[in-house]
Amino acid sequence: MNLSEKEKIKSMFESLIQTHYQGIPGVKCIDSGKEGPNVGVTINTHANEPSGLITVWSLLHSYKIQEKITRGKIFFILNNIEATRLYFQSNSFEEKRAHRFIDVNMNRLPDDWESPKYDELSEVRRAKKLLPVYQLLDGAIDIHSTENKSEPMILEIQGEASEYFKGMHIEKLIRNIVPVQIGIPIGAIYGNRKTTPVFEIESGSHEDGKAFACAIESTRIFLENTGSIPSDLSIEKNEHPYEVFNVESSLIFPSSRHRLEKVYPSFYPMKKGEAIAFDQELSIYAPFDGHMVLPPAATFPSDIREEVMFFSSPSQMIDHL
Repeated sequence: MNLSEKEKIKSMFESLIQTHYQGIPGVKCIDSGKEGPNVGVTINTHANEPSGLITVWSLLHSYKIQEKITRGKIFFILNNIEATRLYFQSNSFEEKRAHRFIDVNMNRLPDDWESPKYDELSEVRRAKKLLPVYQLLDGAIDIHSTENKSEPMILEIQGEASEYFKGMHIEKLIRNIVPVQIGIPIGAIYGNRKTTPVFEIESGSHEDGKAFACAIESTRIFLENTGSIPSDLSIEKNEHPYEVFNVESSLIFPSSRHRLEKVYPSFYPMKKGEAIAFDQELSIYAPFDGHMVLPPAATFPSDIREEVMFFSSPSQMIDHL
Protein backbone atom coordinates (compact mmCIF):
# COMPACT_ATOMS: atom_id res chain seq x y z
CA MET A 1 0.00 0.00 0.00
CA ASN A 2 1.64 3.23 -1.13
CA LEU A 3 1.26 6.70 0.38
CA SER A 4 -1.41 7.79 -2.08
CA GLU A 5 -3.51 4.71 -1.31
CA LYS A 6 -3.09 5.28 2.44
CA GLU A 7 -4.28 8.87 2.08
CA LYS A 8 -7.33 7.85 0.04
CA ILE A 9 -8.29 5.13 2.51
CA LYS A 10 -7.93 7.39 5.55
CA SER A 11 -9.80 10.28 3.93
CA MET A 12 -12.64 7.97 2.89
CA PHE A 13 -12.96 6.66 6.44
CA GLU A 14 -13.02 10.17 7.87
CA SER A 15 -15.64 11.22 5.32
CA LEU A 16 -17.89 8.20 5.90
CA ILE A 17 -17.97 8.50 9.68
CA GLN A 18 -19.26 12.05 9.20
CA THR A 19 -21.92 10.87 6.74
CA HIS A 20 -25.36 9.83 8.01
CA TYR A 21 -28.45 8.18 6.60
CA GLN A 22 -31.58 8.63 8.70
CA GLY A 23 -29.33 9.51 11.62
CA ILE A 24 -27.11 6.43 11.23
CA PRO A 25 -23.39 7.29 10.85
CA GLY A 26 -21.16 5.56 8.33
CA VAL A 27 -23.85 5.16 5.68
CA LYS A 28 -23.84 7.06 2.39
CA CYS A 29 -26.87 6.77 0.11
CA ILE A 30 -26.67 7.64 -3.59
CA ASP A 31 -30.25 8.10 -4.78
CA SER A 32 -31.04 8.16 -8.50
CA GLY A 33 -34.53 9.50 -7.87
CA LYS A 34 -35.84 6.72 -10.11
CA GLU A 35 -37.51 3.45 -9.26
CA GLY A 36 -35.13 0.54 -8.93
CA PRO A 37 -33.36 -1.77 -6.49
CA ASN A 38 -31.70 -0.76 -3.25
CA VAL A 39 -28.24 -2.29 -3.46
CA GLY A 40 -25.59 -2.40 -0.77
CA VAL A 41 -21.81 -2.19 -0.87
CA THR A 42 -20.70 -3.07 2.65
CA ILE A 43 -17.13 -2.59 3.79
CA ASN A 44 -14.87 -3.03 6.84
CA THR A 45 -16.86 -5.84 8.36
CA HIS A 46 -13.33 -6.58 9.51
CA ALA A 47 -11.41 -3.43 10.33
CA ASN A 48 -8.04 -4.52 8.92
CA GLU A 49 -9.41 -5.04 5.40
CA PRO A 50 -9.13 -1.69 3.57
CA SER A 51 -10.14 -2.79 0.06
CA GLY A 52 -13.67 -1.58 0.66
CA LEU A 53 -12.62 1.93 1.65
CA ILE A 54 -10.53 2.46 -1.45
CA THR A 55 -13.34 1.01 -3.56
CA VAL A 56 -15.83 3.58 -2.24
CA TRP A 57 -13.24 6.34 -2.72
CA SER A 58 -12.73 5.26 -6.34
CA LEU A 59 -16.45 5.08 -7.08
CA LEU A 60 -17.14 8.51 -5.60
CA HIS A 61 -14.07 10.43 -6.75
CA SER A 62 -12.72 8.72 -9.88
CA TYR A 63 -15.83 7.16 -11.38
CA LYS A 64 -18.20 9.85 -9.98
CA ILE A 65 -20.98 7.38 -9.41
CA GLN A 66 -23.33 10.05 -8.09
CA GLU A 67 -23.50 11.41 -11.66
CA LYS A 68 -23.90 8.01 -13.35
CA ILE A 69 -26.40 6.10 -11.24
CA THR A 70 -29.33 5.17 -13.47
CA ARG A 71 -31.95 3.75 -11.11
CA GLY A 72 -32.66 2.86 -7.51
CA LYS A 73 -30.36 3.59 -4.59
CA ILE A 74 -26.83 2.54 -3.74
CA PHE A 75 -25.88 2.29 -0.06
CA PHE A 76 -22.23 2.41 0.95
CA ILE A 77 -22.13 1.02 4.49
CA LEU A 78 -19.13 1.07 6.81
CA ASN A 79 -19.94 -1.87 9.06
CA ASN A 80 -17.45 -1.59 11.94
CA ILE A 81 -16.60 2.03 12.66
CA GLU A 82 -14.94 1.65 16.07
CA ALA A 83 -12.62 -1.21 15.13
CA THR A 84 -11.64 0.57 11.92
CA ARG A 85 -10.73 3.62 13.96
CA LEU A 86 -8.29 1.40 15.88
CA TYR A 87 -6.92 -0.03 12.63
CA PHE A 88 -5.73 3.44 11.64
CA GLN A 89 -3.92 3.73 14.97
CA SER A 90 -2.06 0.42 14.46
CA ASN A 91 1.53 0.19 13.27
CA SER A 92 2.23 -3.52 12.88
CA PHE A 93 0.68 -6.69 11.45
CA GLU A 94 0.03 -7.95 14.97
CA GLU A 95 -1.72 -4.75 16.06
CA LYS A 96 -3.85 -4.63 12.93
CA ARG A 97 -4.76 -8.28 13.33
CA ALA A 98 -5.72 -7.69 16.98
CA HIS A 99 -7.99 -4.81 15.95
CA ARG A 100 -9.91 -6.83 13.37
CA PHE A 101 -12.90 -6.32 15.66
CA ILE A 102 -13.48 -5.14 19.22
CA ASP A 103 -15.79 -7.58 21.02
CA VAL A 104 -17.12 -10.05 18.46
CA ASN A 105 -16.39 -10.78 14.82
CA MET A 106 -19.24 -9.28 12.77
CA ASN A 107 -19.09 -12.39 10.61
CA ARG A 108 -19.54 -14.59 13.70
CA LEU A 109 -22.51 -12.96 15.39
CA PRO A 110 -24.26 -15.10 18.04
CA ASP A 111 -27.23 -17.03 16.65
CA ASP A 112 -29.50 -15.02 18.98
CA TRP A 113 -27.57 -11.78 18.46
CA GLU A 114 -30.74 -9.65 18.70
CA SER A 115 -31.16 -10.62 22.36
CA PRO A 116 -30.56 -7.73 24.80
CA LYS A 117 -27.97 -9.89 26.60
CA TYR A 118 -25.46 -9.02 23.86
CA ASP A 119 -26.02 -5.26 23.93
CA GLU A 120 -22.68 -4.68 25.66
CA LEU A 121 -20.85 -5.99 22.57
CA SER A 122 -19.70 -3.18 20.27
CA GLU A 123 -20.37 -5.08 17.03
CA VAL A 124 -23.84 -6.18 18.13
CA ARG A 125 -24.77 -2.59 18.95
CA ARG A 126 -23.54 -1.52 15.52
CA ALA A 127 -25.44 -4.32 13.76
CA LYS A 128 -28.64 -3.30 15.54
CA LYS A 129 -28.11 0.33 14.60
CA LEU A 130 -27.59 -0.66 10.94
CA LEU A 131 -30.46 -3.15 10.80
CA PRO A 132 -33.03 -0.65 9.39
CA VAL A 133 -30.65 0.02 6.48
CA TYR A 134 -29.82 -3.65 6.00
CA GLN A 135 -33.53 -4.41 5.75
CA LEU A 136 -33.87 -2.04 2.78
CA LEU A 137 -31.40 -3.98 0.63
CA ASP A 138 -32.45 -5.99 -2.41
CA GLY A 139 -28.93 -7.33 -2.92
CA ALA A 140 -25.42 -6.69 -1.65
CA ILE A 141 -21.71 -7.27 -2.01
CA ASP A 142 -19.60 -7.44 1.15
CA ILE A 143 -15.96 -6.61 0.41
CA HIS A 144 -13.22 -8.50 2.24
CA SER A 145 -9.56 -9.43 1.90
CA THR A 146 -7.32 -12.15 3.31
CA GLU A 147 -4.36 -12.01 5.68
CA ASN A 148 -2.71 -14.86 3.75
CA LYS A 149 -1.67 -14.41 0.14
CA SER A 150 -4.51 -15.72 -1.98
CA GLU A 151 -6.21 -15.58 -5.31
CA PRO A 152 -9.52 -13.70 -5.13
CA MET A 153 -12.63 -15.71 -4.33
CA ILE A 154 -16.40 -15.33 -4.12
CA LEU A 155 -18.30 -16.66 -1.09
CA GLU A 156 -22.00 -17.37 -1.42
CA ILE A 157 -23.85 -16.06 1.66
CA GLN A 158 -27.56 -16.16 0.92
CA GLY A 159 -30.05 -16.13 -1.93
CA GLU A 160 -29.22 -16.74 -5.57
CA ALA A 161 -26.46 -14.23 -6.19
CA SER A 162 -24.84 -15.62 -9.35
CA GLU A 163 -26.50 -13.03 -11.59
CA TYR A 164 -24.91 -10.34 -9.45
CA PHE A 165 -21.34 -11.67 -9.60
CA LYS A 166 -21.30 -13.00 -13.15
CA GLY A 167 -18.56 -11.52 -15.31
CA MET A 168 -16.18 -10.80 -12.44
CA HIS A 169 -12.57 -11.81 -12.96
CA ILE A 170 -12.75 -14.16 -9.98
CA GLU A 171 -12.66 -17.85 -10.74
CA LYS A 172 -12.77 -19.47 -7.29
CA LEU A 173 -16.21 -19.92 -5.73
CA ILE A 174 -16.78 -20.97 -2.11
CA ARG A 175 -20.07 -22.68 -1.29
CA ASN A 176 -21.72 -23.94 1.91
CA ILE A 177 -19.54 -21.94 4.28
CA VAL A 178 -22.45 -20.36 6.19
CA PRO A 179 -23.92 -23.65 7.53
CA VAL A 180 -20.45 -24.77 8.66
CA GLN A 181 -19.13 -21.60 10.28
CA ILE A 182 -19.61 -20.49 13.87
CA GLY A 183 -22.44 -18.00 14.31
CA ILE A 184 -24.03 -15.74 11.69
CA PRO A 185 -22.19 -13.68 9.06
CA ILE A 186 -23.38 -10.09 8.84
CA GLY A 187 -24.48 -10.58 5.22
CA ALA A 188 -27.02 -13.17 6.34
CA ILE A 189 -29.09 -10.45 8.03
CA TYR A 190 -29.29 -8.24 4.94
CA GLY A 191 -32.63 -7.88 3.19
CA ASN A 192 -35.16 -10.47 4.20
CA ARG A 193 -32.39 -12.72 5.65
CA LYS A 194 -33.24 -15.69 3.43
CA THR A 195 -33.62 -15.00 -0.28
CA THR A 196 -31.99 -11.59 -0.75
CA PRO A 197 -28.89 -12.18 -2.92
CA VAL A 198 -25.77 -11.51 -0.88
CA PHE A 199 -22.19 -12.56 -1.53
CA GLU A 200 -18.72 -11.72 -0.30
CA ILE A 201 -15.57 -11.23 -2.25
CA GLU A 202 -12.14 -11.90 -0.82
CA SER A 203 -10.24 -9.57 -3.13
CA GLY A 204 -6.68 -10.66 -2.24
CA SER A 205 -4.32 -9.92 0.63
CA HIS A 206 -5.20 -7.00 2.89
CA GLU A 207 -2.99 -4.11 1.76
CA ASP A 208 -2.04 -5.33 -1.71
CA GLY A 209 -2.69 -2.99 -4.63
CA LYS A 210 -3.89 -5.97 -6.70
CA ALA A 211 -6.57 -6.62 -4.09
CA PHE A 212 -7.64 -2.97 -4.30
CA ALA A 213 -7.94 -3.18 -8.10
CA CYS A 214 -9.93 -6.43 -7.86
CA ALA A 215 -12.36 -4.95 -5.33
CA ILE A 216 -12.93 -1.80 -7.39
CA GLU A 217 -13.50 -3.65 -10.65
CA SER A 218 -15.69 -6.34 -9.05
CA THR A 219 -17.90 -3.75 -7.36
CA ARG A 220 -18.31 -1.88 -10.64
CA ILE A 221 -19.42 -5.12 -12.31
CA PHE A 222 -21.81 -5.86 -9.44
CA LEU A 223 -23.43 -2.45 -9.82
CA GLU A 224 -23.68 -2.95 -13.58
CA ASN A 225 -25.29 -6.34 -13.06
CA THR A 226 -27.93 -4.82 -10.78
CA GLY A 227 -28.69 -2.15 -13.38
CA SER A 228 -27.67 0.57 -10.93
CA ILE A 229 -25.07 2.03 -13.31
CA PRO A 230 -24.65 1.72 -17.09
CA SER A 231 -22.50 -0.99 -18.61
CA ASP A 232 -18.94 0.19 -19.23
CA LEU A 233 -17.39 -1.35 -22.32
CA SER A 234 -13.91 -0.48 -21.00
CA ILE A 235 -14.36 -3.20 -18.36
CA GLU A 236 -14.21 -6.59 -20.02
CA LYS A 237 -16.51 -9.01 -18.26
CA ASN A 238 -15.00 -12.44 -17.95
CA GLU A 239 -17.28 -15.39 -18.68
CA HIS A 240 -15.32 -18.37 -17.40
CA PRO A 241 -15.58 -21.73 -15.66
CA TYR A 242 -15.53 -21.65 -11.86
CA GLU A 243 -13.44 -23.77 -9.55
CA VAL A 244 -15.94 -24.61 -6.82
CA PHE A 245 -14.91 -25.45 -3.27
CA ASN A 246 -17.74 -26.95 -1.21
CA VAL A 247 -17.01 -26.40 2.49
CA GLU A 248 -17.60 -29.53 4.55
CA SER A 249 -16.04 -28.75 7.94
CA SER A 250 -13.67 -26.47 9.80
CA LEU A 251 -10.65 -26.65 12.09
CA ILE A 252 -11.08 -25.30 15.60
CA PHE A 253 -8.13 -25.60 17.97
CA PRO A 254 -9.04 -27.42 21.20
CA SER A 255 -6.50 -25.33 23.11
CA SER A 256 -4.45 -22.17 22.74
CA ARG A 257 -1.32 -24.35 22.76
CA HIS A 258 -2.05 -25.80 19.35
CA ARG A 259 -0.15 -24.65 16.29
CA LEU A 260 -0.36 -25.52 12.63
CA GLU A 261 2.46 -27.63 11.25
CA LYS A 262 3.32 -24.72 8.96
CA VAL A 263 1.78 -21.65 7.34
CA TYR A 264 -0.30 -23.25 4.61
CA PRO A 265 -0.93 -21.58 1.26
CA SER A 266 -4.50 -20.78 0.33
CA PHE A 267 -6.34 -23.76 -1.20
CA TYR A 268 -3.62 -26.16 -0.07
CA PRO A 269 -4.50 -29.69 -1.32
CA MET A 270 -4.57 -31.75 1.89
CA LYS A 271 -4.64 -35.53 2.09
CA LYS A 272 -6.72 -37.54 4.56
CA GLY A 273 -4.66 -38.41 7.62
CA GLU A 274 -2.02 -35.75 6.97
CA ALA A 275 -0.81 -34.14 10.22
CA ILE A 276 -1.75 -30.46 10.06
CA ALA A 277 -1.60 -29.22 13.67
CA PHE A 278 -0.15 -30.22 17.03
CA ASP A 279 0.53 -29.49 20.66
CA GLN A 280 2.60 -31.50 23.13
CA GLU A 281 -0.09 -34.16 23.55
CA LEU A 282 -2.60 -34.06 20.69
CA SER A 283 -2.02 -33.91 16.95
CA ILE A 284 -4.74 -33.04 14.46
CA TYR A 285 -5.05 -34.72 11.07
CA ALA A 286 -6.79 -33.80 7.84
CA PRO A 287 -10.26 -35.42 7.97
CA PHE A 288 -10.48 -36.14 4.23
CA ASP A 289 -8.91 -35.37 0.89
CA GLY A 290 -9.68 -31.80 -0.08
CA HIS A 291 -8.52 -28.21 0.26
CA MET A 292 -7.77 -25.70 2.99
CA VAL A 293 -9.94 -22.60 2.62
CA LEU A 294 -8.94 -19.30 4.25
CA PRO A 295 -5.90 -20.57 6.21
CA PRO A 296 -4.22 -17.91 8.38
CA ALA A 297 -0.92 -16.20 7.64
CA ALA A 298 0.50 -17.61 10.87
CA THR A 299 0.50 -20.99 12.61
CA PHE A 300 -2.30 -19.83 14.94
CA PRO A 301 -5.59 -17.97 14.40
CA SER A 302 -6.23 -14.33 15.16
CA ASP A 303 -8.81 -15.44 17.75
CA ILE A 304 -8.86 -18.88 19.43
CA ARG A 305 -12.66 -18.71 19.63
CA GLU A 306 -12.94 -18.89 15.84
CA GLU A 307 -12.20 -21.39 13.12
CA VAL A 308 -8.53 -21.61 12.21
CA MET A 309 -9.60 -22.43 8.64
CA PHE A 310 -12.20 -24.35 6.65
CA PHE A 311 -11.95 -27.67 4.82
CA SER A 312 -13.58 -28.26 1.44
CA SER A 313 -14.05 -31.44 -0.51
CA PRO A 314 -11.90 -31.71 -3.66
CA SER A 315 -12.67 -28.79 -5.95
CA GLN A 316 -14.74 -29.22 -9.07
CA MET A 317 -14.76 -27.21 -12.28
CA ILE A 318 -18.15 -26.05 -13.59
CA ASP A 319 -18.69 -24.25 -16.86
CA HIS A 320 -21.45 -21.93 -15.69
CA LEU A 321 -23.74 -21.26 -12.75
